Amino acid sequence: MMRRWIPGTDLAISPVALGCWPMSGISSLGVDDDLSAPTANRATVKAALEAGLNHFDTAFSYGFDGRSDRILKRALANQWDHVVVASKVGSHYTADKQRVLDASPKRLLDQADQIRLRLGVDCIDLLYLHAPDGVTPIEQSAEALAQLQAAGKIRYACLSNASLEETMRFASVVRPVLLQPYFNMLQQDQVHCLEPAIEKLNCGVAAYWPLMKGLLAGKLSRDHAFDPADRRLTYSIYQGTEWERNQDFVDRLREIAASLDWSIPRLVVHWTMMQPGITTVLCGAKRPQQIIESAEAMTGVLPEEQSKAIEQAIADRLC
Repeated sequence: MMRRWIPGTDLAISPVALGCWPMSGISSLGVDDDLSAPTANRATVKAALEAGLNHFDTAFSYGFDGRSDRILKRALANQWDHVVVASKVGSHYTADKQRVLDASPKRLLDQADQIRLRLGVDCIDLLYLHAPDGVTPIEQSAEALAQLQAAGKIRYACLSNASLEETMRFASVVRPVLLQPYFNMLQQDQVHCLEPAIEKLNCGVAAYWPLMKGLLAGKLSRDHAFDPADRRLTYSIYQGTEWERNQDFVDRLREIAASLDWSIPRLVVHWTMMQPGITTVLCGAKRPQQIIESAEAMTGVLPEEQSKAIEQAIADRLC
């Protein structure tokens, strides 16, 4: 199985990981709520394992009631010694389902304990601060994660959705072994901005949003009729001229993928996982076939001709 070491740790993870946000039932439509049955979500986790993935990414706020954690607990029964699970603290939903960022130490410590109970584990492999809250000094948030590490409740501290300056302040208290920014063919700036920290701190990178919430999967036609409740409609990439230009870009990816007899998700995820500094790519899925296509990225080699064609398509789209 293909594995990459997280810098400065004893953990080796697959370069493609299952992102559990789509299973949360918050923004994804058509999520099965029956946790007692062999649901599509649990089948997706099983498919990920069978495809060679050993890294699973969840969070306290992935579900209004800990849904993602409860799915993983059932699906990963008897597999805990073979997987690396990452979670996040510092974000939650209120009773009226409004998202709140709260990175205060008390909140982080309490959420970490709740995650451990939900998953049924004594120690969480990787725990991220989900995001700075703009109120709590990030050093205080980092101290809470350091406290959890010292108590043996987590193995390693990580940091998500933070600026370069916030990352360095966090690292003054505890070194994050993984940073989690969004990164994809058309949105590379966040990782590039963090490069000084990645190099100085010897951090790994777990990149999320590689398929731009499905856009770069090539499954959405130009005239796709979105459900009015689909939250993707709130993103500019799904609207107007930008939508048309993105569809033009996907058409070029479709041609490149066809020349290799690859699916578009395989092509996009493979390109992403091979970018400098990227340790693992978090691929969200709520159905088995979705994660199977992404996992195929771990096989094969992208020839130079197709690699150059991708870079040219990216350059043309971003110009």
